[in-house]
Amino acid sequence: MKRQANTWLSKIVAALAILLVLAPSAMAQSAQSCKKFVQSFYTWYIPQMTKNVPIPCNERILKEKASYFSPTLLAMLREDQRESAKVTDEIVGLDFDPYINGQETPKRYLVGKASPRGKGYLVEVFDVSEGKKGKDPAVIPELVFSKGKWVFTNFHYYKTSFAANENLISILKIQKEARLKYAKEHKTHSSTK
Repeated sequence: MKRQANTWLSKIVAALAILLVLAPSAMAQSAQSCKKFVQSFYTWYIPQMTKNVPIPCNERILKEKASYFSPTLLAMLREDQRESAKVTDEIVGLDFDPYINGQETPKRYLVGKASPRGKGYLVEVFDVSEGKKGKDPAVIPELVFSKGKWVFTNFHYYKTSFAANENLISILKIQKEARLKYAKEHKTHSSTK
């Protein structure tokens, strides 16, 4: 009986040792897989920005690459796009490209380090101008592996004095509040005429 217990104990110890050896390797493979996904997105996206086609890139991306985004982020982006299109005399939606954190069309984006965050990763993305990689990341997408694939859950930006401007989800929430405020004010002004 004692011999059987020792055998079981040694099997458990061996299994745990194998798991400890394989876990960092699996994490590294996941990080590499995540980085590869992000790089493929930017390799596709940057040329799309300059294509002269009837549907603008910011609309096309949410149709052609909808599966690249978490359901929550996709719904928020679509709502921002739909609702801000209704207001033509005021900016009540995103006024920058959230995937590159800017308005200029870069030539190339290069993926950097992937850092674990919760059940996913934050991946640094740098713009490359005149052959030189930017000193700091232009944008840091956040991703999780869901239903057999990587999806963007948020996009993070550099630190500012207004913390809500540091990630796309927060900015989209602020824009929604601004639209509601605009609609309320606009309704009040039009009803007094």
